[in-house]
Amino acid sequence: MKSEEYWAQRMETLNEAQLQKGEAFVQRTNEEYEKAIAKIQKDVDTWYARLAKNNGVSMAEARKLLQKNELKEFR
Repeated sequence: MKSEEYWAQRMETLNEAQLQKGEAFVQRTNEEYEKAIAKIQKDVDTWYARLAKNNGVSMAEARKLLQKNELKEFR
């Protein structure tokens, strides 16, 4: 094997290794992102349930409450 071929093969191997590391990182990041979304959604649902209970309304009505003018008051 000539020196040029050796270094070309070596670079190819290094590039593949880096690509695999990058793909693993992206997968881990996506998993963490999905966990964060699920936790935020759970917190929002819990908050709406508490709002519904405290106001004696259904979950659908509680969601509608903050879709109207009360959203401005809430903020």
